Amino acid sequence: MKVAITSPVEPYNPKLTPYLEKHMEEESNHYEWALEDLRCATDKSESYLTNTLCAEVLAVPGIAYYQIRNITPFAVIGYMLALESHPPTVQAISYLQAKTSLDESAFRTLAIHAEADVGHAAEIYELIDSIKPDDREYCAIRSSLLMTNIAYGAACRAILG
Repeated sequence: MKVAITSPVEPYNPKLTPYLEKHMEEESNHYEWALEDLRCATDKSESYLTNTLCAEVLAVPGIAYYQIRNITPFAVIGYMLALESHPPTVQAISYLQAKTSLDESAFRTLAIHAEADVGHAAEIYELIDSIKPDDREYCAIRSSLLMTNIAYGAACRAILG
């Protein structure tokens, strides 16, 4: 999100920046949480986990990063919609835990998002309604949403084998 605030194509956008600054606080430390979950789920070293991410996993934020830096920071909205509009349910997390036999500590980030992200879709749709994106901005939101979902699906397939 910080890259959207400092995008060279639109360095400050009064319609978008205030929301992103607030949301950045909510999203801080998620990388560390996910890495800790991975540590609980695997015997791989920290070096392996932080340096050996597959291309499919790197593509998820990479696609959004490219669009934000080179097209418009409004692409971050599509990225957020893709990742936050359908949080996992407690039932889905329980199912995954049972299927994998992993300790619940490996699902901490998912569990936090199952509760915290319930209202995020509505929040993001309200943001879109309030900022009234023009055609180019709206196209970037849609494109980012679609590409993020495609990349996320590929990343899940790569992780699950």
